[in-house]
Amino acid sequence: MRRDEGNLPDMITRYRGLLAKGKDLSVKIEAEANYFIGWGQAKTNSTADSVEFLEKARKLHPETYKKHAGLLLALGYFTSKNLAKLTEEIDLAIKEGYAEDLPDQSLQWAGREAYFAGKYAAASRFLERVANLDEPRETPKEVWRYLTKALVETGKFEEALKTVENLIPMEDNQTQKADALLDKGRALLGLKRDDEARKSVDAALELRPEGRIGGGVRMLSGELKLRAGEAEAAGADFLYVVSFIDDRDLKPSALWKLSQALSKKGDSAGAAKYQEQLAKEFPAWKPAGE
Repeated sequence: MRRDEGNLPDMITRYRGLLAKGKDLSVKIEAEANYFIGWGQAKTNSTADSVEFLEKARKLHPETYKKHAGLLLALGYFTSKNLAKLTEEIDLAIKEGYAEDLPDQSLQWAGREAYFAGKYAAASRFLERVANLDEPRETPKEVWRYLTKALVETGKFEEALKTVENLIPMEDNQTQKADALLDKGRALLGLKRDDEARKSVDAALELRPEGRIGGGVRMLSGELKLRAGEAEAAGADFLYVVSFIDDRDLKPSALWKLSQALSKKGDSAGAAKYQEQLAKEFPAWKPAGE
């Protein structure tokens, strides 16, 4: 049957007619018909309609259509911004060895969206496939940003240090550079290389970041000082976040840490005050790991 792209509607109609014969078809022919209906629909931007045919072709004759149907399905799920289904297709492509044929844009989008969804292992798994360690500047900055963050979140601190060192020289925006230095500091904290982490924090503070990033830098600064036994200085950092950073993720943690710092310096009344504020403003909040 002719399958040229110049007359796709006719091809789809003919293959539908073939499928209508039902029980008289071999598995191979039925798989072929389903695949090319799906292929034709994908080519004519009827992505949603193509899914059932492509999936059936792959199921009927995986040795022939596993890769080809999988790539079309991944492209369709990327186009329709269906993260859950695209994740399944990317993971299948990785498992079956054809992930290198996926468009970088689909991997980059899936990695970023997985990060925002809190699926950090998936984010790093996808973004690592886009990152070029040999030629870092050939990789978009966004890839290095979210790959670094995902690696930090999954505890892969050594790997995060490698990726963030590729990112820092590329950042020409001061706020973004401060964010990269914050992530570097978090990775160093995870490795218990506190002196180096403090240098990264100091470099970030010199850039005068504001908002959430500035608050994150202050939180890390306070945590490093608290770990070093500098309770009063740590408390000042946490108090800054409580007082000036309007962020519902950072503020409860800052209140809790501030209470800890005050307790360590012997100010039990101050510690109790901020514990009460934490309980009042964020009654459902729990420290990480509890």
